[in-house]
Amino acid sequence: MYTIQSAWEITRPRHNTCLAHEFIWHVGHIPRQAFMLWLTFNQRLQTLDRVQRFMGPSISTTCVLCGEVEESHDHLFLLCRYSSKIWRSLNARAHIHWPNLPWSRLKLWAIGRYRNKRKTKFIILKLLLASAIYDIWYERNRRSFSNQFTPAKKVEEDIFQIIRAHLINGVKVDDLPPTQRLIWEV
Repeated sequence: MYTIQSAWEITRPRHNTCLAHEFIWHVGHIPRQAFMLWLTFNQRLQTLDRVQRFMGPSISTTCVLCGEVEESHDHLFLLCRYSSKIWRSLNARAHIHWPNLPWSRLKLWAIGRYRNKRKTKFIILKLLLASAIYDIWYERNRRSFSNQFTPAKKVEEDIFQIIRAHLINGVKVDDLPPTQRLIWEV
């Protein structure tokens, strides 16, 4: 039988679904952080190495967080001394371990491992990644545009409290193990 719906199904373009979709836009995501994570997964944030390609060599590409190396997605979110300090602290506090991989491989590892996981403990891992990316980028912009500096310990505490508040106010925590309840104080 021919219907409008069948005509639509025949004529509409089909796209492969993005592997990261379920990882980024999961139940319990924080929209602004999920959007930032999506931009980061697609390497679309205007890191200084990307800006220099458009503006020319007159732009300094030195990382504003550590002041040592060229700013790129890999460096800014994983290799930078400032970001590494935040990651080590978050991992220790949340009792988790993210492998030490370049950004392109870490995102594939995370997608493969946690994409379809709906339990709260996996949602926390997704929130942790999105929150860390968001807050590191926010701090980078605060330093670049407002000349304001926040210690890594304060950023780590902010990330922890954002996730904790999100768990208290919106995410079902019934399936969270007791040890995780203690860690996140929910």
